[in-house]
Amino acid sequence: MIFSDRDRSRTLAIIGNGFDLVHGYKTLYGDFADAVSDSALDRFKELCLGEPSIKTWWDFENNIRILTERFQREAFSETIPYEENRALVEEVRRVIDRIRVLLAEYLARATETPAAKLDSIAGVVGSETTAINFNYTATAEAYTKKIIYIHGSLLEGDIILGYDFREEPCLAEYNDMRWSKEFERTRLELERRLGKRGAGRRGEEFAASLEEYQAAKNSGSGLEMDAARGVIKHFRRIDSFVRSRERKGSIPRLRYRKFQRLAVIGHGIEADRVLLEKIVAACVNVREVVIFRYDGEGDDEFFRKAEFFRAHGIEVTEAAY
Repeated sequence: MIFSDRDRSRTLAIIGNGFDLVHGYKTLYGDFADAVSDSALDRFKELCLGEPSIKTWWDFENNIRILTERFQREAFSETIPYEENRALVEEVRRVIDRIRVLLAEYLARATETPAAKLDSIAGVVGSETTAINFNYTATAEAYTKKIIYIHGSLLEGDIILGYDFREEPCLAEYNDMRWSKEFERTRLELERRLGKRGAGRRGEEFAASLEEYQAAKNSGSGLEMDAARGVIKHFRRIDSFVRSRERKGSIPRLRYRKFQRLAVIGHGIEADRVLLEKIVAACVNVREVVIFRYDGEGDDEFFRKAEFFRAHGIEVTEAAY
């Protein structure tokens, strides 16, 4: 499949972990877990009470959701002493922060050799193509520089781990929901907006203020927003930023109307379904999606992804790597 330059410029690529895999990089969760020996990985499984063997990154992130939901229930029901419950929540924060560091280090090693471009992908994605990249690696840079790293990147030294959107109980504490990808994406966007100005002490102040703001706005045990105005440093700027982001749907800032085609390359949809629903809904002029299918991918897996887009009235075309 070969698109013209014009077609490529009107294509929005959605890139996931399968993109790295077809370029020969060992970026599966299993690759990471087998190569890295650290107590944080073992402790995460223990905290999950031996929840199933984690085989994929979706399994891992879904277990963050399961784990934090359990802590919420325990806090409400007082199944264990509240102080013990909160200590476990804080331990989870430390464990996931450690895993995030380990993952970044592993991916840097695993992808240090530049990848060769694949003709099948180059026929669809070129320098004119915009890509929303859910990977942390720079593999897609071989095809286009117009990349939005939706969950951070190795290049900027900040990556996101967490769970997709869920309805949070009204009395839940912020520390039980801090791993929501939506909160993490908000934090990442603020840091990007600050840029060099965010370096050092001032950047730390804004990061702390945003966390206090999110706790006040989203936590049943947080400050009332009226009270928060007089307590949280930089409240007005943080509030303006968050509200503006929410008005725009909390999706990357792009001219979505210009896109006439989507290309899904290695993304399984499920891990970021809520965000992708918003992105696809914004692409009002898209009539076709090209879904790359990897060798050995079962019909059920492919059709599940295809139905996601057909539900939006988008025609599905299958492509092979």
